[in-house]
Amino acid sequence: MIMKRIFVILIYFMIAAMGFHLNSILTSRDQYKTSTAVYDIASYVKAVRLFYEDFGFYPDGLIDLFVKPSDKNVIVEWPKDGYFRPNVNPHPARPVKDPWNNDYIFEMGINNEIIVSSSHNLSSKNISVEKEAVYKAEAEKYAGMAYRAGLFLGFEIVIILVLIILKSEFIQGRKNQQCESDDYYPILKDILRLSYSDDIPPPMLLHNITTEISRIFPVMRCAVLLIKNAHSAISVASQDNPELREFELNLLNYPELVQMVSTGETLVVDQLDLVTETHMLAGVKELLTEKGIKAILVEPIIHIDRIVGALFIRTCGDKKTFNPEEIELVQLIARATKPVLQNHEKYKELF
Repeated sequence: MIMKRIFVILIYFMIAAMGFHLNSILTSRDQYKTSTAVYDIASYVKAVRLFYEDFGFYPDGLIDLFVKPSDKNVIVEWPKDGYFRPNVNPHPARPVKDPWNNDYIFEMGINNEIIVSSSHNLSSKNISVEKEAVYKAEAEKYAGMAYRAGLFLGFEIVIILVLIILKSEFIQGRKNQQCESDDYYPILKDILRLSYSDDIPPPMLLHNITTEISRIFPVMRCAVLLIKNAHSAISVASQDNPELREFELNLLNYPELVQMVSTGETLVVDQLDLVTETHMLAGVKELLTEKGIKAILVEPIIHIDRIVGALFIRTCGDKKTFNPEEIELVQLIARATKPVLQNHEKYKELF
């Protein structure tokens, strides 16, 4: 449930960020158009003045700044690229367009005032030609902003798609895990029922619990142990001991039990046949694998802050690993086993 909420929060966050950058693109685009138009207008005014200085008359239209007038006697050498070269070269028969695809308008005002206008109420009447470099820099800045925002937007779309895929896989995985948990539920229910039964003696209850566990995993050995001290333990019950005989274990022969007693934590050894020479079971690996043992799980049974016992499971057959759900199940069974041990006449003094 927590992971699902995390996925949802991340997706909402990325959508919000995507909206922010999309707004940046739209805003930057509009600012870019405005700054570009202002820069163009200022440049057109400058180009018209240069044209007048060379020829002594003003052009009939902005197109004359690009194409040499054919109906006038032009003595001065015509510049190779004309007097102004915008981003898109105009067709001789078509006036130059502004960033909104409208025509730039050129006219002469009172006292030979050069007026160049575009849509969106932009005109040389309220534009300082001296600031054209500033407008050009702003146009380039806004173009860069839009480009960067576009990159972030694309990245965020990819991240959202990845999060959606991961969320789907996570939910499917949780459904699969739920199916497995549903399979274990009847067994766990039986174990809990046994744990609080007053009709069956504790030794038989413990044997029944180990038998129920053997229904979950193919086990070589499943035992309930009582830990006497750091060196010895008592096997109180196991699935292969219907006579309910108890016997003592020397923990020095069981490195995994020594490790569990030392740490007080769940101990899992998957794929026993692959343990390395530095592993705690390296010295007994060959002996264990010859018996067909594939994996080991030791779960402590804790009373207050003391380890009083353990569930000791050694698997066989194809069971080479324990998944997280199986480990959690064994932990629940260990908790359910403690009250049975507490009711055992021989071991009440341990609690």
